[in-house]
Amino acid sequence: MIFTNMTLLAILTSPKGLPTNPASLLWFFPLAAAISLVYKAAKLPEMKKSVFFKEFLVLFSSIVVFMALIGVGLIAFSWIFVE
Repeated sequence: MIFTNMTLLAILTSPKGLPTNPASLLWFFPLAAAISLVYKAAKLPEMKKSVFFKEFLVLFSSIVVFMALIGVGLIAFSWIFVE
């Protein structure tokens, strides 16, 4: 039991290496989905499947769109001022 706890503690204290390539940006979608799911589950006054799913999709889509716009804006900013 102690060995298992120490192994778990060692796993949680060492950072997981993520590659820094364009494919690693795909980790954003599960993160945005989890944030949307938890936020809507906590904020909706009553749980109905259709309302919950619609609200979840709206929030997920807005997070993805706004993050894409911010990314494009930062790329344009760096392209204008660096070159």
